[in-house]
Amino acid sequence: MQLQLHSKIEAPPGMAACAHGVAASGDVINLYVAQDKAASLSQRDSTGMFLNTATDKPYDGIVEVCSRYAGTRRAICGATATLPQVQMLPDGEALIVAPRCRRKNADDIEQNATVFAPDGTIAQRFCLGDGIEDVQVSAKGDLWVSYFDEGVIGNYGWKHPMGANGLVRFNSHGERQWGFTPEVILDCHALNVAADCVWAYYYTEFELARIDADGSIKRWPTAIRGATAVAVGAHAVLFAGGYATKQLSEANLCLWQKGQLSKPAPIELAIDNADVNQAKWLGARGSALYAAAQDAWYMLDIRTLR
Repeated sequence: MQLQLHSKIEAPPGMAACAHGVAASGDVINLYVAQDKAASLSQRDSTGMFLNTATDKPYDGIVEVCSRYAGTRRAICGATATLPQVQMLPDGEALIVAPRCRRKNADDIEQNATVFAPDGTIAQRFCLGDGIEDVQVSAKGDLWVSYFDEGVIGNYGWKHPMGANGLVRFNSHGERQWGFTPEVILDCHALNVAADCVWAYYYTEFELARIDADGSIKRWPTAIRGATAVAVGAHAVLFAGGYATKQLSEANLCLWQKGQLSKPAPIELAIDNADVNQAKWLGARGSALYAAAQDAWYMLDIRTLR
């Protein structure tokens, strides 16, 4: 199954791509920083075991938003996020999030989410918790945040983690609005914030859950173990990656049959002149699977499958 070219990833001179994401519009997002700053975004502490939660010094960058036909760039100033995740808010603000943050005490909590105004200056900072797996912003500006096990159970000083539900919705000011319940999400492997609902695929149950606008949840058991990204259409669901081979190119397609998921059919994902397994970013929005691989973005919309 072939992914098609969406757009090129062309870093400005002297800069390197350090983060990727997909906006609610389906446009892709790239974050570029100076090449001599890029290594600091993945530095670990003196033990080599734990990722630094922030860079020693703030850095500047460029946020690029690209459709299939055109792109826009804007500068940002004063970012500190390590292993940054990037999203866009509806009014043109950029959101940069660090997946890890420390809680020393109630009065000393790192603010790991930064909102940059359209002119590139910092508009606000707030905390979204530690152990963040993914962040996706909805069309109306809700921040959906999924967490891996350390963000659910607690580490980095968090005895009562913000991510204890495994999936939490915040507003654009970082105020908690909703948390997944009653099932326990120990690790939310895949998040998909679509136009009309939110999809989550998680461990330990390996269920696919649909969260509607009113917060109601419907769940479907799956036979898939450890998928990395899930694209959902009206007729089928594509699960990319898994525990069995640890290869992103190994995917499974399930059909909707009388409201239930069919037995998975294994398929192989492929890209011309690139390797899906070397993708820098793999995720989904609605029915579309996206991959940032080498120097380009690729996409597969499962609505085109027959």
